[in-house]
Amino acid sequence: MTVPVPTSIRLDPETLKQVDAIAAAEGRSRHWILVQAVKDALDARAAYAAAVQKGLDEANAGQFATDEEVAAMFAKYGA
Repeated sequence: MTVPVPTSIRLDPETLKQVDAIAAAEGRSRHWILVQAVKDALDARAAYAAAVQKGLDEANAGQFATDEEVAAMFAKYGA
């Protein structure tokens, strides 16, 4: 089992109030909410970085959307 390493964080009062409200609503501790928030943020950043890298790899390999594919996307979702 990994032993947690103590750290500290400084939050403005409004953010801390939001953390405490979520903790109370979910029946969790402030600590648990903050740990989950950090984990969620790290997961999101890792997913974003992987998607960007995938796009760069595809671009470097010359894999681009055709003019027709781009036009179809604009037609479907608008500009």
